[in-house]
Amino acid sequence: MESHKNELKQLIINVIRKLGKATYEELLKELINKGVDIDDIELRKVIASLVREGVIVKLPNPKKMKFEYSLSSRSNPEY
Repeated sequence: MESHKNELKQLIINVIRKLGKATYEELLKELINKGVDIDDIELRKVIASLVREGVIVKLPNPKKMKFEYSLSSRSNPEY
């Protein structure tokens, strides 16, 4: 289970690295396009974990009226 969570974390980081920043919906779409079988709750838990760990940051985007996630300046390049 933990290795699955770590794999999801890495995939999310890779998507954000590729896009620069991403909304929840963009992350979900990219993961599904990569063939990842994930549900809403699981994705939200993994994103929340990455935010708590300081790997990604959650910032409001007033134009989209949504939050976007981007890599933090403290994010570990080894992730």
